[in-house]
Amino acid sequence: MLHSPSPLILQSSGWGGNDGNWSTFQLNVGTPPQGFNLICSTTSSEIWIPLPEGCNTSITGCASSRGVQSFNGVQSSGSQTNESSSWKQIGIYALSGYDDLFPDSGDAALYGLDNISLSSSGNTSTFGSQIVGGISSYIFWLGVFGLGIQPGTFSNLPNNATTLLESAKEIGLSPSASYGFYAGAAYRSAPGSVILGGYDQAAFEPSNITFSTTFAGPKSLTVRLKSLVVTNTPQGTVSPIIDTSGLNVSIDSTVAQLWLPGTLCDALSDALGLQYDNGTELYFVNATMHDTLLNYAPEFTFIIAASSMINKTTAIVLPYAAFDQQIGQPWSTTNTTYFPIRRAANESQLVLGRTFLQEAYLIVDWERENFTLGQSLHRPGVSSDIVTIHPVSSQKDRSSELTAGAISGIVVSMVLLALLMFGGGYFLRHRRRRKQQEEANRTQIAELDGKAGSPGQTSSIGVELMSNNIHEMSSPPALAEKEADFGGKLELEGCEGAQLVDTGEIYELPGHEVGHEMDGVIFETSSRLSAPNVEKKA
Repeated sequence: MLHSPSPLILQSSGWGGNDGNWSTFQLNVGTPPQGFNLICSTTSSEIWIPLPEGCNTSITGCASSRGVQSFNGVQSSGSQTNESSSWKQIGIYALSGYDDLFPDSGDAALYGLDNISLSSSGNTSTFGSQIVGGISSYIFWLGVFGLGIQPGTFSNLPNNATTLLESAKEIGLSPSASYGFYAGAAYRSAPGSVILGGYDQAAFEPSNITFSTTFAGPKSLTVRLKSLVVTNTPQGTVSPIIDTSGLNVSIDSTVAQLWLPGTLCDALSDALGLQYDNGTELYFVNATMHDTLLNYAPEFTFIIAASSMINKTTAIVLPYAAFDQQIGQPWSTTNTTYFPIRRAANESQLVLGRTFLQEAYLIVDWERENFTLGQSLHRPGVSSDIVTIHPVSSQKDRSSELTAGAISGIVVSMVLLALLMFGGGYFLRHRRRRKQQEEANRTQIAELDGKAGSPGQTSSIGVELMSNNIHEMSSPPALAEKEADFGGKLELEGCEGAQLVDTGEIYELPGHEVGHEMDGVIFETSSRLSAPNVEKKA
């Protein structure tokens, strides 16, 4: 039996972000390699890195704040594709998957194929010909590396390039297309963790719920939010009203905030004294209220189920510290305390982002089409306990799980057995009745013969034979049809990515500035790539 590789453990490279303090991971792109500090996306399958066009000259230290590292001994302004000998340009395409959240952004990326490398426990793992998108969007300030397995399609590529997770499995760096993820929490000095092909059993409290993946891009990991309870607020315990069946919300670390219904945001704003800014569509916390909330230390308990039809739930508890974040340029000229929630216009925008995953450990098994969530545990001095997630084709998996073919065979065998038992019972019953009928006929004949008299007798005395009363024997009870209850896996229909149309050109737009002056908060954009009239990727 072939030896299964050990899980690939990626360590955090530090902290960064302009909408909070997030744990980042280093990824090198190109030949020679250029380093970037990126955040992990739990659903995207792409790699996004900042371009020089994404920095406005008025933003001090823009490139380094976007995770761009030094290149050739100097601070780089962004991805230097012209310096990479392994770069193969594809073209400009719209950013995939986030039209629901940002329908008017018009953001695009310069896509191409390039070599990438990841650092793990002092070793460097290299992946060839990965899809890389250069971004200038201010919405995604830090670059992203995705752990999804649904690649985008491009009109000028004959075949879909494999995703990072699939490549890791194919070249023997990871045992399966799966991962364990913890976003990290700066307020606990707990860095993030990514484990390809496994998870850290000591990092979370196991839950009793398994969720199904949907392979729907950013909505691949969807749960049912049943309720939200906030304790220790200045108004006491608050439990905003949620529909009795709950809300379908996506788990997606690509975005920082929690996107919730407006009524839920209003309830939180009232209970916590938040200030909503129409210009940025963000909730801010003034200095006085910030001190009050630190003193009260509210706790936020999210009750989650797999669906509206399942009563099993699990609870994820977040302290106020998880929401105590600061937002900076280009949203604000100075770092300003804000509360990372946003108003969702409809159910398609409901998301639990990185803020939520500071206190939740996520395990995703794309091969078995399921994922689990557990309350993260923070126990200083406790060693990691890494568990391997084996591929579905492994001997270990075959010995521990029934395949669909095996289950089908069992069902067919039981049906045949039931038919044989029913047929045998019917045959025996029919044979017994026929025998009883023959005996009855013989008895009637004997009675008739007795009435004729015995030969040589003078008196007409009839011979009375003992009559045999015929009793119909009770039939054996009918075979009860036994209902077999199999816990078969629900197979969901995958969503294929829509094919894209290549523009064939790179559009360089001049810089423009859009400002909203509200209580000193200035929103400023930079020169960005856009792809007019380009079909958006699924």
